[in-house]
Amino acid sequence: MRSNKVGTSKIVDGCTDATSIAQLFALKYRTLYSSVPFVPADMHNLLTELDAKITVDGGLSSSDHLILTGDILAAIGRLHLHKTDGGCGLSTDHFLNAGSDLACFTAFLFTCMIVHGCAPSGFGAS
Repeated sequence: MRSNKVGTSKIVDGCTDATSIAQLFALKYRTLYSSVPFVPADMHNLLTELDAKITVDGGLSSSDHLILTGDILAAIGRLHLHKTDGGCGLSTDHFLNAGSDLACFTAFLFTCMIVHGCAPSGFGAS
């Protein structure tokens, strides 16, 4: 299991060429994704209910949307030293050695992202 050799199977459920293997997987995923019934009216009702619950007027208070500085400091406290993000040059060391101002601004950033329902495209990189 720990060897560096990676093997690929030449036969999947009796299929031996790339086209038939791809068709086999397409059929299996089509069966999987259609195995749960979907009623458009039920989905519309669910989306309407969720929309109502996530708006301030729908019953949640504005405090439900807050990320607090203490939350960020607690998360930072659980980070391990010398870990990198693999792309932007950030390291856990940056957060572990920063002052509380960084936690405050990070909490504000995350709160804004939740309230406005959007995030920078780079946040999806990880």
